[in-house]
Amino acid sequence: MNQKAVSLPLVVFGVLLIVIACGVAVYNMSMVREQVTANVSMLQIFSDYFFRFGIAILLTIIGSVTVGLGLRR
Repeated sequence: MNQKAVSLPLVVFGVLLIVIACGVAVYNMSMVREQVTANVSMLQIFSDYFFRFGIAILLTIIGSVTVGLGLRR
């Protein structure tokens, strides 16, 4: 049988990045909820949290690619 070895450090690092990204997203959502209940305009909320959600999305993408590379090796 031709089995490929799994690179465990890459998989663990990728999963860790995804978990961190989930934590960032949940934290951001709690902050957005506070802003919404304080009747802050949606445009202001969007401009405040756009960069933070972008970081969470970027971490998720990097983590997914890292896990994929770890499973591919």
